[in-house]
Amino acid sequence: MTPDEYLTNQRPNGGVLYYPGAGTDSGPFRLFAGAAGVATIVYADYMTTRNDAEAFFAQIAGEATVQIEGMKPGDFGAEAWDDFWPNNPASRSHATPDGAFALQARFSAVPGGPPIRFIYLATEAIQTFTILVRARIKPTVVVLQDHGFGCNWDRFGKDGQLWKAAKGTKALPELLLVAENTDSWDGYIQLTEYAPCGGQMHAHSRALFRRSRTAAKGS
Repeated sequence: MTPDEYLTNQRPNGGVLYYPGAGTDSGPFRLFAGAAGVATIVYADYMTTRNDAEAFFAQIAGEATVQIEGMKPGDFGAEAWDDFWPNNPASRSHATPDGAFALQARFSAVPGGPPIRFIYLATEAIQTFTILVRARIKPTVVVLQDHGFGCNWDRFGKDGQLWKAAKGTKALPELLLVAENTDSWDGYIQLTEYAPCGGQMHAHSRALFRRSRTAAKGS
């Protein structure tokens, strides 16, 4: 069973999808958006420019009318963009808060479907996870796609700082969408086979993992 086949009958019916290091990869959006899908999608990537993010919104919205709005750190309960970076030099080795921004748009992913709130943050993705949880935008689905440290200071997969942030804030998501080149987090059970997602920008197939009931009780 592929992720798409599984979600055909098991849609999240709300919730938040979070994609750290997202770039302009529309695969997870296309997989989870639409009727009875997630209600909010948050992408984070400090290498994405504002022009790229705006063009991406227009691309995924298709024929839907999309109005893009700027967001401020205060919209997430933060004082400055600096709060979206961990306090360590390695996290600023590729990008700094000087270029940070946030945009949001609301549109229907399918004709006549419910509106989706889509937020794009040009911020450090691991610390941003913590900010989102504090702002009560708690991810219920997280995409794990490591990039071989091309522009990352730490991995998103198994035993990385993102997993530690989720565990430390008691915000482990229910589902993970994991790329074939990335190790899933401990405490998650594979639900589907690995398969490509339509619209993805990476060659790696992906599989869905669900948080085990034993792990859920232990946190």
